[in-house]
Amino acid sequence: MDPVCGECQKSESHTNHCFKPLDEAAVDLKLDLKSKLNPLKERLKHFRNMKFTCVQTEEHIKVQTQHAETQITSEFGILHHFLWAEEASRIAALRTEMEQKTQVVKKTIAQLNGIILALSNKVTALEEEEETDNISFLQNYKATVEKAQFNLQDPKIHKGSLISVAKHLGNLTFRVWEKMRTIVQYTPVILDPNTAHPCLHISDDLTGVTLCNGDPWLPRNPERSDGYPSILGSEGFDSGRHSWVVEVGDSSAWVVGVICESVSKQRGNFMKHGLWQVGYYKGRYGKGVSHERLMPLPMKQTLQQIRVLLDWDGGLISFFDPLNNTHVHTFRETFTERVYPYFYSACAAQTLRVLPE
Repeated sequence: MDPVCGECQKSESHTNHCFKPLDEAAVDLKLDLKSKLNPLKERLKHFRNMKFTCVQTEEHIKVQTQHAETQITSEFGILHHFLWAEEASRIAALRTEMEQKTQVVKKTIAQLNGIILALSNKVTALEEEEETDNISFLQNYKATVEKAQFNLQDPKIHKGSLISVAKHLGNLTFRVWEKMRTIVQYTPVILDPNTAHPCLHISDDLTGVTLCNGDPWLPRNPERSDGYPSILGSEGFDSGRHSWVVEVGDSSAWVVGVICESVSKQRGNFMKHGLWQVGYYKGRYGKGVSHERLMPLPMKQTLQQIRVLLDWDGGLISFFDPLNNTHVHTFRETFTERVYPYFYSACAAQTLRVLPE
């Protein structure tokens, strides 16, 4: 028997090739190598895809940062304009009061100047009479005494003649902040663009979502939905009562509700439970607890807005028509994890918008 080659000591395939023709042995070894090579190619493809996603993510981070900076500058520009206008208005009010009260004081000073001049002339005239010779003084005394009469009243210095400093400076920043509330809005739910399906467009203020052609350059980050045109609220709830109103308008396909955190991570797949929703599709209203289908929900009126009321501790998710103050539907559930506001929009002609309080 031929001696065993060194390679045959390492694998059974090499042992077999020692007893086969060279070409046949090479074919067997190539097949064996291919079986080992295919998993490596799959891993290589996987890592290249991961790298592509990372490159997309890096570029998207830059886009997000630039867009966020622009929005921050714009929002602060509104606040700056308000503060500048408010500062100018308050300084103008201060100067107006200064002018008004200065005019009053000037008027009083003018009156006093007239009185002082008249009185000074009278004193001078009396002093001249006093310097005359005794005979003349005695002859003119009666007239001199009449000249000494002074019946003008003192000008009045009214109360509040000074600047009302307390009015202008008291709680100044608080009163400005209180007035600022008239130009700002608070929206109880803010959309999270990182969870949005690529075919959804999110408004700059993160309160509106509209179906669009899609952005193929969005990274496939773990939070993003790739199955349904849906998006989540940016904040989840695991206690308390929370409420928000969504304007659905004339949208032909929409869903609003809440979704469990664990279920939200699998939104690309069909789910049996964990999404409590009310929606409108193909001309019918429906309710449901999963993505698979909506059960018919009879409605007497058309919904233009819908309020979602979440009572996490009480295990209730209720839906109302805020315009008519009517109840639509209530789900009863025992929550065991964090839930997020959920929005589905499949109508390009209408924006779903969370309304400010």
